[in-house]
Amino acid sequence: MGEEMVELEHRDAHVSNILIENTKEEEIEFTINGKKWAVKTMKIMIKFIDFGKSRLRNGDEILFCNDWHIESNGSNGTEEPRELHYEIYPRMNEITGGNWKDYHPGTNVLWLGYLIEILTRFNSSGSDSECLPTEAFQKASEKKQNDEDIRKEREERKEIAEEFHAAIKKCTTAGEFFSKLTASKYFNSFFKSF
Repeated sequence: MGEEMVELEHRDAHVSNILIENTKEEEIEFTINGKKWAVKTMKIMIKFIDFGKSRLRNGDEILFCNDWHIESNGSNGTEEPRELHYEIYPRMNEITGGNWKDYHPGTNVLWLGYLIEILTRFNSSGSDSECLPTEAFQKASEKKQNDEDIRKEREERKEIAEEFHAAIKKCTTAGEFFSKLTASKYFNSFFKSF
């Protein structure tokens, strides 16, 4: 909705800038442009933080970070395993052509692809990800009790990754991606798994 309403691009949506917490609310209601909306929460609340590199339109005014130094967003120097979010910054620069003021929703699509890989542990080619797993993923993996549970969980993650990566391939906005996934059997349980 942020894309559609205010041309929002977060431009820094790595896992450290996304908070996931439990909520007792089963549904959240809000009004946008006079239209009421209700969204089921699945008893989780997802919040994005740190909008310091974001871009959005507020009426006729464009608010954006004009202090982009791609080289300052480089890796911390570790060779293995990769920190995937450092690979997104130069790819965003390719999309924007260095013009950070204009609306480039493809940057949101890049971050969705990043999240798919980080959360499923599979890259877009279906191979095991070489990037660092999230802390939540590591804890969930430690709870697995036997080889069969581990195998089943891995197969499900791979199936989710394949479906989500396939859905995102031709998307130019995050909204297109979510529209494609509403019929997915995994859509409502994706974040609950991790």
